Amino acid sequence: MTDTAADIRRLLAGRYSSPEWFLTFEVPIHEGNGGRRIDALAISRIASRGHEIHAIEVKVNRSDWGAELDNPAKADGWGLVADRFYVATPKGLVDPVELPAGWGLYEPASGGLREAVPAALNPWRENGKDPIDRRMFVFLIRRALESDESSLKVAVAKAYADGEAYGKQNGRTEGQYREESARRKLADLESEVARYEKASGVKVADWERIGFGSDPEERGRAVRYLISGRKAVDHINQIRDSLLRLLHDVDETIAGRKLERP
Repeated sequence: MTDTAADIRRLLAGRYSSPEWFLTFEVPIHEGNGGRRIDALAISRIASRGHEIHAIEVKVNRSDWGAELDNPAKADGWGLVADRFYVATPKGLVDPVELPAGWGLYEPASGGLREAVPAALNPWRENGKDPIDRRMFVFLIRRALESDESSLKVAVAKAYADGEAYGKQNGRTEGQYREESARRKLADLESEVARYEKASGVKVADWERIGFGSDPEERGRAVRYLISGRKAVDHINQIRDSLLRLLHDVDETIAGRKLERP
């Protein structure tokens, strides 16, 4: 829907976009805040187009448009000094035959604004006399600089907000990754402890009770001694197996010699 003044202004910003145009809103005919204002003023930045100035009135209901028709002299301000004068309205609000002579009409179409009725070039352009007071140019330049500064501030604020949001999101992601990694390591450790306790029949918390003390280093030495003792037992068992095999060989040798006696 494009039925509100904000909608029409958004479409105007699309049609009169930078860098070809400079567009500003609520511009008084004289420098300062008093007097009659034009809803939108567009200034071409291209020299080959004569730096045309377009004045645009935004109308979104019939009563507002009717008031404009009842007193068209209200538009004499920018209407007399701009190169072209337009009315921008929702589609079908204004009948082209209602337009005062020379006025153009913008209507929404295909996501933008269509020039339903072309605006005539202001006759003052033919004699080369510029009716715009130099003070107004100063005002417009100041407005343009303020607009650029405001846009820069908005862009900087947005960049800062985007960066802050990105940092928070990635910080949460990194924190979640570390937390999940710690949880997995803890789960693996708990699983290993449970397997150990099941195989040994000894709870880790019961080591002091069975005589291994409360000092972690003391418990570590006890485990090392147990491992060393197991290795010693394994070595003794290997020697025993070797002796048994040797004894078996000796027994077989003796038995064979007995059978050889006459």
